[in-house]
Amino acid sequence: MIPQTLSALRQVIWWAVGLVVVAAAAVTIYAHTALDAVVKGLPIDVLDQERDVAFMVNDLSNLLRVIEAARTTPTAENVQTVRDSLLVALDRVRHIRTSYDFNDLAGASALHAAVSPALQDAERWLTDGFPGHPPESAVVLRFVETRLAEVYAKSRDLYRQSHEEARSLLVEQEERLDRFRNRLVLLVGFTVVTVAGLVLMIVLQRRIIEERRIAQMALIKAKEEAELASHAKSEFLANMSHELRTPLNAILGFAEVIRAEMLGAVGTPKYREYANDIHESGQHLLNIINDILDLSKVEAGKYTLSEGMVDAAETVAAAVRVIRPRAEAAGLGFEARTGTDLPNLWADARALRQVLINLLSNAVKFTPAGRVDLTCGVLSDGRFAFTVRDTGIGMSIRDISVARTPFGQVQRAMTRTHEGTGLGLPLVESLVQLHGGTVEIESRVGEGTVVTVCLPAERVIRSAAPGPAPRLAAD
Repeated sequence: MIPQTLSALRQVIWWAVGLVVVAAAAVTIYAHTALDAVVKGLPIDVLDQERDVAFMVNDLSNLLRVIEAARTTPTAENVQTVRDSLLVALDRVRHIRTSYDFNDLAGASALHAAVSPALQDAERWLTDGFPGHPPESAVVLRFVETRLAEVYAKSRDLYRQSHEEARSLLVEQEERLDRFRNRLVLLVGFTVVTVAGLVLMIVLQRRIIEERRIAQMALIKAKEEAELASHAKSEFLANMSHELRTPLNAILGFAEVIRAEMLGAVGTPKYREYANDIHESGQHLLNIINDILDLSKVEAGKYTLSEGMVDAAETVAAAVRVIRPRAEAAGLGFEARTGTDLPNLWADARALRQVLINLLSNAVKFTPAGRVDLTCGVLSDGRFAFTVRDTGIGMSIRDISVARTPFGQVQRAMTRTHEGTGLGLPLVESLVQLHGGTVEIESRVGEGTVVTVCLPAERVIRSAAPGPAPRLAAD
């Protein structure tokens, strides 16, 4: 339950993180776009033009006032004041000319277009005068006043127009800023809520992770206890096997003496038959004890391979000699196809022979009718393989998993029709793994089973000549 909840929570958190990133990106993009539009829409130029128009109107007003004073009192000082005021107005016009383009005829550019010619006329008249009238004459001043009065009136109209335009743009920008502020508040609020939710989920995830860590620690502790119990079980089985083998060997020895009548005739034939049964049962029991002992050693990590040069053909022949009588007694076809050029192997001869005997024994045991075949040889990748194929009862995938476990019985105890402890296949896998090999099982219920044992290529020795042990990857 915890892993599923944690997985779902992680997905939600990733979605939330993605949502926060998208929201932050949206806020950033929107803020940048909106502020850029606001900045571009600010009436800076209009306000600057309005200011310069106001200065120009004021310059024209001052110029008209000093012209009126000079016309009323036409002294050289007053006329010079008119010229000075005219120069100020001309400087203002030149500033407007260099500061703005002429695309906006409603602003300072329009003022320049109207005022500049009038100021130039006034400058020329005050410099050259009229024919028959000197520059400081009342007639010239009257003409200059009339010309500039017209421009002054037009300049005031342009100023009012520029002022209204600037005010309209400012109102529009105020509305745009209000909309931007409201939308930004919504976006930021959404982002804050999302981040808060994300933080809450992270806190929840940390709690789940902590609970999971506690559960894992409890699981590890239980696993360690189970391993200790398994180790104790293996030690017990190993000790018991040793204890059982001593009296069992005596039983087998005495049964063999009685069966062979080494010390004289038994007398009653039935006793000889009983001695034979005792010997066979004892031998069967000894085989079971040996399997338990070997598996216990493997599980306890105390099984040591006695490695050396092994003749693969001879090992196969030895196993076949043991199994063939059982196959023939069961009415099964039995064939071992080994080829003529089997290599030597660097392995434990007894363990390898036991692997083959166990596999062949299982195949014969679980094949009511049909045949059992053994093939072996070097694969294309250099590994050496033993393959046991039967036409027996077969197994399902679940049965294969059960059969691989120690003491696992595919059939239930009440309906089981075959003897055995369930150690054969687990012991095979343990011994093969000690050699660095693998065991592959293919089976179908009612169609038979194929078991393939593969030894690594490093254990295949092409030359039969004696030499040092090869370096193995499993060593």
